[in-house]
Amino acid sequence: DLSSAAPGTSLAPVTINAHQSEVGCVALSPPGTLVASASRRGTLIRLFDTQSRARLLELRRGTDPATLYCLAFSPDSAFLCAASDKGTGHVSALLARVGKVGPVLGPYVESQWSLASFAVPAEAPCVCA
Repeated sequence: DLSSAAPGTSLAPVTINAHQSEVGCVALSPPGTLVASASRRGTLIRLFDTQSRARLLELRRGTDPATLYCLAFSPDSAFLCAASDKGTGHVSALLARVGKVGPVLGPYVESQWSLASFAVPAEAPCVCA
């Protein structure tokens, strides 16, 4: 939680084992309490608590590999936006997991899909802000 850090101080770095492959994109929530990461494959986005390092949520951007251009939290950390080279942006609600499917169906189905998505021409890269 960056709000509790005194100005001019630094904290020891920590490691979060987020993905099996290389990390492609990372975002820190405005208060510093959450971190979102995506692998180079760009299909899954994982959300972690920065203090406990616990994985809180797994978001699915899609099934087709993609290069993520950016991840961005809303100012209140209630939403996360992801933009990729597929010409799509995906917005996920982080505070309410509506329609969660049980673990009996496995991790693919259990991942939360985006709340909303939008398309832009694939040749026009977009970023979330």
